[in-house]
Amino acid sequence: MPVITPYLAENLLAKPWNQTRNEESAERAFTRLAETAWTPLAGYPGSDVHWLVRCELCGWEGLMFYSHMRRDRVRHRGCLPAAQRPEAIAAWVTRQGQEAGEAAEAADAQRTEAAAVEGEARAAEVDVETRPPKAA
Repeated sequence: MPVITPYLAENLLAKPWNQTRNEESAERAFTRLAETAWTPLAGYPGSDVHWLVRCELCGWEGLMFYSHMRRDRVRHRGCLPAAQRPEAIAAWVTRQGQEAGEAAEAADAQRTEAAAVEGEARAAEVDVETRPPKAA
């Protein structure tokens, strides 16, 4: 599953005396959203402040209170019926995991290819430097 690094909204960044607590809350909130098929579209604003999010089950975007999402009140009007949500969320989480695995494999392949190209380039440099001078 792609991991979105938790980050704070401007209103919380302005409160450095509470930074550690806010960062811990943001981490819990981002984890919770990932578990329930929501994607944050803005930094974590706090528990009882509207947060811009997207429902990954139907594509709806809007404002939700994290305090409601934390208490399993995560359904919005027009989305799947409550009885269908657990199965749909599980399928979404599985797809995210597969996509993350595929992306990691692709990134590994790119790194391997880049290392091979770099190795060949270095080998060519070494060959040039260590070759005996041409006889005239």
